[in-house]
Amino acid sequence: VVWIVQAGSLEPPGPPAPTMIPLDVVEARTPIGNSGFSITAPGSYYLVEDLTAAGASGLSIDVDDVTLDLNGFAIVGAATPNVSGLTITNASNVTVRNGTIRSFEHGVDIDTSSNVSLVGLDVLANTANGIESFDSNVVIDGCTVEDNGVDGISVTSDFFNLTDVLIADCAVARNGNDGITAAATLLEIRGNRVHGNGARGIEVSMTSAKVIGNRVDLNDGTGIYTAIASGVVTDNLCFSNGLGGTGYGIEVVLAEAGQFLARNQAAGNTSGEFLFDEAASAAPITTLDATAGPWDNLIPSP
Repeated sequence: VVWIVQAGSLEPPGPPAPTMIPLDVVEARTPIGNSGFSITAPGSYYLVEDLTAAGASGLSIDVDDVTLDLNGFAIVGAATPNVSGLTITNASNVTVRNGTIRSFEHGVDIDTSSNVSLVGLDVLANTANGIESFDSNVVIDGCTVEDNGVDGISVTSDFFNLTDVLIADCAVARNGNDGITAAATLLEIRGNRVHGNGARGIEVSMTSAKVIGNRVDLNDGTGIYTAIASGVVTDNLCFSNGLGGTGYGIEVVLAEAGQFLARNQAAGNTSGEFLFDEAASAAPITTLDATAGPWDNLIPSP
């Protein structure tokens, strides 16, 4: 038996058809090109240019399910009182990323909202707080918060009922008061560089707080100050704080046995390296030239 096979033409019948769904179908995006814009419908938005808001607010988000990409552009104010660069109010599931907010009273103001993420923002030279939030379920990730008049990042509530806050991998420098101040349960402050602020570097209250792996230096007050009943303060580096006259590397008050302090390093702080409440579960304090245990808090030798 002989089989004869004939191949078809090598010429394609036509250009290949698209196999991917266009971006505007996957996520239709709305451009924003003017300040004072209020986002009142769910969706994805992006800036197409720098926005200058002379005497007025920058942008506001007042609805759930919004993504705002500043697209590398800036929202710039004129330091007008009672005006914020970005306000997020009565909203849930909001993400804002990738741009600059500067020269307002408050850079970013989050109020009566939840599940809010700020990612990769530069919040600079605002006359009051750089980022302020009064709400739970907030993520501040990879932001630069510098040269603001009061606190760099403030996450607090008059009712002390906030929960689930993450502040991670931010640069927080040269703000007029505290670098980071937070009062929340299930709070995590991780991997930040907190430098040269006018009061404390990091101030934490409430319970179940984690302060892990931050570098805190050259602040006018104590580097890390905690008043928490439980949680962990580990793997932080606190150098040369207390430039305003007094300040420890790490100061712990109102502690209970549920708070664990270990593997921190502190040196060159004005009032001393560590001041731990006796109720805290702190690992020993030793120097690097001694035989340090794996969990010891360390004072590097000069």
